[in-house]
Amino acid sequence: MLHHIVGMSAEYAAAVDGFAIGPESLACGLATHTGEAVITVDVRDDPRWARGRWLAERFGYRGCWSFPINSSAGAFIGTLALYHPQPRDMTGRNRQLAALLTSTAAIVISRHNEAETRKLAETAFRRSERQLRAYLAGSFDVVYRMSADWRVMWHLEGKALIPDTSEPSHTWLNQYIHPDDRQSVMERIDRAIRNKSVFELEHRVVRADGSPGRVFSRAIPVLDEHGEIAEWIGTATEVKST
Repeated sequence: MLHHIVGMSAEYAAAVDGFAIGPESLACGLATHTGEAVITVDVRDDPRWARGRWLAERFGYRGCWSFPINSSAGAFIGTLALYHPQPRDMTGRNRQLAALLTSTAAIVISRHNEAETRKLAETAFRRSERQLRAYLAGSFDVVYRMSADWRVMWHLEGKALIPDTSEPSHTWLNQYIHPDDRQSVMERIDRAIRNKSVFELEHRVVRADGSPGRVFSRAIPVLDEHGEIAEWIGTATEVKST
């Protein structure tokens, strides 16, 4: 079906909304089906308009030209209709004008569709971001990002086992990892980096308040388009002693 975008009066747009596409259709419906311009010099003389002449009489037109509109990639994106109060045939100059109008309409519609798609994507992203932040805020896990070489940590959300900072922390190892476990943590990190594999380890930590704790840490490498590690996304779950 076809739906009005712009250019028609509200009354006419309502009358033709949902216009059928197919071989038995008229004007834009037929142009959409065939992919070619449909030039009706006089709707009163064209037998295809037998069931649609009431529209022409009601809205005062005789000639009707309909053109399919395609994007620069060749995809169909809409139609353009020109209505004339008197019978009117297509001339070479008219065809040039129609080509200019359809190419302009293609640009306008494409940009409109792109803007709508972008708006929907941004809305979905903001919604998912809010959902993720709500989940993280209620989580008992620490969620963090690491640079590819694990030299820089960004604390995202979650239970405050790591001192919170808005700036990247270059001293996370000394701040967070228990002194007796730092070597084993670094060895496991080096292995994960070499193999581009998941980092997993249970180890001791120093909480933000200075008290000792124990966590199970797990981080997944995020690869770029070349298959190299771009960053790590990880979680640290506190292990309760029994």
